[in-house]
Amino acid sequence: MGLSTRLLRIASKPSSLVANHVFLEYYSSNYKKWVMVDVMENFTPIFKNEPLSAFEYFAIRNKEKVHEESDVESYRFDRWNNIIWFYKNGPLKEVYYFVNDQKVRDELSQLLY
Repeated sequence: MGLSTRLLRIASKPSSLVANHVFLEYYSSNYKKWVMVDVMENFTPIFKNEPLSAFEYFAIRNKEKVHEESDVESYRFDRWNNIIWFYKNGPLKEVYYFVNDQKVRDELSQLLY
C-alpha cells in the first residue's frame, strides 16, 4: 500500500518564482481526486463534508464556509494573486501552474515563454 503524493509550491511574485510556502496533496481513492494537506499549518480544506484539492480551494473567492467547516479562521497563504505550481514525474519533467489573477497570469506567461 502506498500513497501518491505531490509537493505544491506557492509564490507571490511571478518575477521571482521562489516558493514562499510548500504543502502536499495526496490522491484519494475514496474521493477520486487530489486532496490538499498542509501539515505545517494543520489545514485540510473541507467543503460540504468533502476535502478539496489545492486548485479547488484556491479557485474559491469567498472561503468563509470552507474555513468554518475546516475549523480554522483563515489560511494565511490564501491570496488571490498566488502562483501555485508542482512538478510532474520528478523535479525536471513537466511543470504545472495555477494562477487566479489574470494580470499575474499574463506576467508569468511572458516570463516563462
